[in-house]
Amino acid sequence: MKQNMSTRIKVFVIAVCVIVTGQVIYSIQNVKSFQNSYLETLQEKTGKLGGYLKDDVEYVLNLNIPLEKLVKMERTLKEILVAIPELEFVEITDMEGYVLYYADHERMRRVEPATLRSGTGRKREETTYSLIGLSPDDVVITLPVFHQRENQQVGFINMRLSPNLIVEKSTEILLDMITVIMTSLLITFELLTFFVSYSVSRPLENVVQEVETSIDRLSPLSGRSFLFMSELGNVIERFNHYMLCLNRTLGPHISTQKF
Repeated sequence: MKQNMSTRIKVFVIAVCVIVTGQVIYSIQNVKSFQNSYLETLQEKTGKLGGYLKDDVEYVLNLNIPLEKLVKMERTLKEILVAIPELEFVEITDMEGYVLYYADHERMRRVEPATLRSGTGRKREETTYSLIGLSPDDVVITLPVFHQRENQQVGFINMRLSPNLIVEKSTEILLDMITVIMTSLLITFELLTFFVSYSVSRPLENVVQEVETSIDRLSPLSGRSFLFMSELGNVIERFNHYMLCLNRTLGPHISTQKF
C-alpha cells in the first residue's frame, strides 16, 4: 500500500510540475500581451483626446491670445482626466518646459510662467517605468502646440498615463491565471487519483493477492489474468518457472495446476 501511495505521489508531482510550468509560461505571455494591448488602447484614446485639446488651444492662439493667458484651461484639463481616468496628469508647458497649466486627479491650477518645471522626464519616474518593463515613451504622450498664423511652435501638451493602473490591471489578469492554475491542479489531482486507483493500484493489489494464493497452493499464475499490463509478462513467466521447479523438487505428491 505504501508503494501504491508513493506511486500516486510521484505521478501527481510530475503532473503538477508539468502543469505549473506550462501555466506559468502561458500566464507570463498572456499578462504581457494584455499589458501591451491595454497600453496601445490607452495611447490611442489619449492621443485622440489630446488632439482635440491641441486643436482648441491652437484655435485660441490664432486669435492672438498668448498661451499663458488662456481662460479656464486648467478646468479643461480636469475634464480630460475625468474622461480618461487612466491618466496621471495633464499639463501644458512653454517651449522651455515650464508648466503653465496643470491638472491631476487631486488638484488643478494655473502656474506662473518660469516657476515650475514639467513633471515628465524625471529620473525617479523613469525608474518606476522600467521596473514594470515600460519606458517614458510608453506612458507619456506629448503633442506640440503651434501658433499657426506665425508658423511657430509655442509649447507642448503633456499627458502621462498612470503606471500604477497598468500594474493593477495586469495584476488582476495574473490573479485570474493563478485561479485557473489552482483549478487545473485540483481537477488533475482528482483525475490522477481515479486513474492510479483503478488502472494501477487496484490491479497491482489483485496481482499481489493472486501471487500469495499461488504460493500457498504451489500453483502457477495464468498469464491471461494480466494481459492489461504487458510489463508483468516477464515477471509472471519467471514466477511460473520457479513454481514449476519448486513443484518438481517437492515431488509428485504435491498437487499442481497445469499451465
